[in-house]
Amino acid sequence: MPAGLARANLNRVAIVGASSLRGKELKLVSKTAISPAGEIILLDESVMAGTLTEAGGEPTFIRALAEDSFDGVRFAFFAGTAFDTERNWAAGSEPGRP
Repeated sequence: MPAGLARANLNRVAIVGASSLRGKELKLVSKTAISPAGEIILLDESVMAGTLTEAGGEPTFIRALAEDSFDGVRFAFFAGTAFDTERNWAAGSEPGRP
């Protein structure tokens, strides 16, 4: 991975269950806690995919959870259902994802 890309991903954060009450609270906190150079990726069940929202003070869409959802993610917060957490925990905690 090029050095510039590696630095860009240092603050790439995923919020799984972004439409849940806990996910919404994390989005509010992330507005001040994550540096402006960071990226916040909102993930949720496919029924929520495409929902327009904001994260870190910027407009964004909730993405459906997919096999590559955690590629390049430095930190992942699981704020949704226990089922989603159990199903995606391994992918979200796998070290060295591209």
